[in-house]
Amino acid sequence: MRIQELEFQVVSLELEIQQLTVKQQQQPLIFKFCVTDEDFRYYTKFSSKEVFTVFWESVYPSASGLLYWSKAQQTAQETPSPQRKLPLIDELFMFLCRVAAGLQEKTLSTIFEVSLSTVSRIILTWTSYLYQVLGSLPLWMTREQVQATMPDKFKLYCPQVRVIIDCTEIRCETASSLLLQSETFSNYKTHTTFKGLIGIAPCGVITFVSKLYTGSISDIEITQQSQILQLLQPEDGVMADKGFQIEKMLSQVGATLIIPPLKKSNQLTTADTLKTQAIARLRILVERAIRRVMEYHIWDGLVPLSMVVSVNQLWAICCLLSNYQGCAVYLDDVVVYSEEWSEHLDRIRALFSRLVDARLTVNLAKCEFAQATVAYLGKIVGQGQVKPVHAKVVAIDKFPVPANKTELRRFLGMPYNLHIRHIRGVDNVMADALSRAPGGLE
Repeated sequence: MRIQELEFQVVSLELEIQQLTVKQQQQPLIFKFCVTDEDFRYYTKFSSKEVFTVFWESVYPSASGLLYWSKAQQTAQETPSPQRKLPLIDELFMFLCRVAAGLQEKTLSTIFEVSLSTVSRIILTWTSYLYQVLGSLPLWMTREQVQATMPDKFKLYCPQVRVIIDCTEIRCETASSLLLQSETFSNYKTHTTFKGLIGIAPCGVITFVSKLYTGSISDIEITQQSQILQLLQPEDGVMADKGFQIEKMLSQVGATLIIPPLKKSNQLTTADTLKTQAIARLRILVERAIRRVMEYHIWDGLVPLSMVVSVNQLWAICCLLSNYQGCAVYLDDVVVYSEEWSEHLDRIRALFSRLVDARLTVNLAKCEFAQATVAYLGKIVGQGQVKPVHAKVVAIDKFPVPANKTELRRFLGMPYNLHIRHIRGVDNVMADALSRAPGGLE
């Protein structure tokens, strides 16, 4: 009898393990890999789960209608298949793992348990989608916006600066064609590369991204071909390195070049020394912006020639996503966060400038400044933690026991319950509760 009881317990436990395994497999992979904010930073480059969630909720409505095209279907102009093999959020996670974490497609195929062709199709589709969505956002700041968000150091030494520019290069595979080798070879990197131009506003936001050119192009040529000159206005100042000999080019549109003063004697004057030091410190901003872009690990190795078709889109996406660090927006709720006080002030100036330009106002009575923690989207966020608002927890606790389906739905749909979506298996619990309510589940 004892043996039969034990055998029955074994069978029961095996069944329970199978059920738990099925539930675990249904959970999106992103929540298995990304448990802490550090995990989100590693796999997605978003600073926290909260920031990723805000971004995800902003793109989900349009991304839910994505159709998937393979290269063969694009060439043959066939009807794309809308079938989806992964949860939509896992598709975005797969794309970010490829771009931000630098995981190879073969590795992603194993992790997500899909074919290599499916991985390629998903990444190709999300590359095109994010390029269209992020690229539709206005980048170039007006002169008024630049002035309103300009740090004090710029106002002191370079008050007329509109943009700070610099180039960066991405190493790529060497083509078999001698002509392509000569066009992509960079004397600076002594390797074949793609070269791009980035421009930032004095507040540190990327406001201009050129397409990628072959590595042999000069700074003068890339400035001319990138069409940044068409965006400049008379009396605008362009800060650049000494290698950018574009003063004549800028003068044609009425702009001026701001570079460290050249030595007219063996020693710089005191004024020139201070200005050189100031410009050098200010130019660090564009170097930091480029570093943020290059921290996307898809650029770690040599860019394969097979990726040439989408490399410009990926380049633009990385540049634009790097701008999403420091400010999160959800409908009419805005939170600005920074690691340093000076950086925080610059970001607040930039935010208010954009609000003025959009003719939007804020209710100062509802605003909080210089806080270690704030209430945002029904939670207390800050100092690396996310907590529910105590008053809302009390409201849930004191909510009367629902007597019918209408009251139950009102309870489950309460804005106080926004945080319960993070509870594992809550959807099943809610569906079960509704099914047991009088009248059954509609």
